Amino acid sequence: MLVLGWGAGIFVMLFDLMKSFLSGKLAQYLFPGLSVAGMLACIGAMIGHCFPVFHRFRGGKGLAAFGGLVIYCGLKYVPIVLCAGWAVMWIFDCTVMFPITVGIALPLLMYLFGEAPAKIITAICAGAVLDVMHIGNMKKALAGDEIMHVRGYFSEKLHKEH
Repeated sequence: MLVLGWGAGIFVMLFDLMKSFLSGKLAQYLFPGLSVAGMLACIGAMIGHCFPVFHRFRGGKGLAAFGGLVIYCGLKYVPIVLCAGWAVMWIFDCTVMFPITVGIALPLLMYLFGEAPAKIITAICAGAVLDVMHIGNMKKALAGDEIMHVRGYFSEKLHKEH
């Protein structure tokens, strides 16, 4: 995301957030009788982001689109999900912990806030999509090859000695 610089990266992130959030709002408007219509549309935006037809099904990993889903589910979830992700990422000193944590935190919080089971299950599915998209990063982290970006600095890439 940052190949073209911070400004372009932030623009792309905001665009990805809004694409998911607005697709959820549109689906909610078009299908008011289906309680999970908006969330399903957000998941559709995530999947479309991860597997875009026009880029030979090679896209992003869905984190910003998942962020749009979190916003769609309710602003009350945003600070808690972000803080949980940052805290776990900080503790483990590994960036891949952020998407894993937020993918787990949203459905857990929705359960704790008493959301409908259908919405919780839908959030679990969205978290699963996010976590599956980060399996490669998880493998790199476990192998010691993940580039860390925590605590305000870039650490050097770890190399295994053979």
